[in-house]
Parts: sequence; structure tokens; C-alpha cells
Amino acid sequence: MKTVTQFDRATCKTVGAALEAAVQTVAQQYGLLITTGSGSFSDNTFSLKIECATKNEDGTVNTMEAEDFKFHCSRWDLEEGMLNKAFVDPGNGQRYRVAGAKPRSRKYPIIVVKEGTGERYKFPASRVKRAFDVMAVEG
Repeated sequence: MKTVTQFDRATCKTVGAALEAAVQTVAQQYGLLITTGSGSFSDNTFSLKIECATKNEDGTVNTMEAEDFKFHCSRWDLEEGMLNKAFVDPGNGQRYRVAGAKPRSRKYPIIVVKEGTGERYKFPASRVKRAFDVMAVEG
């Protein structure tokens, strides 16, 4: 086992990966989703953001973004029931799922996940509303 005497970018990546593996053991033990985020370091210190979220019985995760969507959806004329629902974007024909919101982002507050790839995107609320409106008319 190597003793760390000073932090640099490479050491932080190595320690961060080890911490990620360790917290996944805790996540499995308690039925949580635990993710590590960005970090910062100096010569002698390293801090890393860790977020824990509970899971519902159906397997969906109660992330902070999901909670923010539930709380703020009416602000964008969206409905709470749109969370975790799939829709087809009329602009490009791709399927996405509403994953949550970042209310401090004025232009692109809605977080969506592209079905099939899992890629995350930021959409304007009007684009999501339009997609659900088109689905309602067609369906």
C-alpha cells in the first residue's frame, strides 16, 4: 500500500476511484444510489463531493434533481407526473426521459436522459412541454 504524502491530479484520481469503489459497497448494503462528484485539492488536502439518494420500490432514484423537478415543475407549466416519463422530441425524433431539473438554470432547467444511450442533456422547459403536448394530441 502506497502512502500519500502530497496530492496532485493523478493521486486524486487514484484515491477518488478507490473511494468510489468503497462507497459502492455501502450503497449496496443500504440500498442507496451513491455517486461521487467533482473534487478539489491542494498539496495536503483533497475533498470530494458525495451524494446519496434513496430508491423507490420500482427502482427509480430520488435524486436532488428529481426533487427539484417535483417542487418547481408548475413554474414552467409542467406537471409532476412528467418526471421519469419518456417522450419523443418533435424536433429531432429522439426519445428522452425527464430526469429532473436544475431550477437555477434559467435557459435550460430540465434534465433529460436520452433513451438507449443514457446521455444526459439540458432542455428548455418549453421544448419538453411542446413534446408532451404533441404526444397528448397524437395519443
